[in-house]
Amino acid sequence: DETPPVTTREIIRFWNEHYGESIADSSYDDVRRKDLIWLVEGGLVAKSAGNPTADTNDGTRGYSLTEEAHILIRSYGRDTWEEALITFRNAVGQLKDRLSKAREFKGVPVKLPEGKKLTLSPGPHNKLQQAIIEEFLPRYAKSPKVLYIGDTAKKILLHEEEEL
Repeated sequence: DETPPVTTREIIRFWNEHYGESIADSSYDDVRRKDLIWLVEGGLVAKSAGNPTADTNDGTRGYSLTEEAHILIRSYGRDTWEEALITFRNAVGQLKDRLSKAREFKGVPVKLPEGKKLTLSPGPHNKLQQAIIEEFLPRYAKSPKVLYIGDTAKKILLHEEEEL
């Protein structure tokens, strides 16, 4: 039986209701970046379980336990725990190993008009930013300069405050 994925807002509501927390519904991004990331990296939770191609900031992006985590959790407190833990670690590795390895980042490369290169996180919004900067600006603006670029993964990639 498969449990449907839950959004970060649903997680916040659960925490508030069952654990007496008072986390604002608008804190969904903090929950993703500060809490869920460790469970995802540890192989316990699947991000975008409902839609694997969902953008990082997609409000419908859901999270659920991985199949390996289901098996591991069900064995807790039983004679099969040690064996399940070894099987889990063999399947997903250990968190320290996963965090120490260099991750392959399939970002969106952007070359600014003045030649500086940036890499945006993957997603349709950033592909649009790339097209505006690399195709629209040179075609329709005389001596363009990009003063600000925001990104879903890193909020501010470029901010030329003095020129804004």
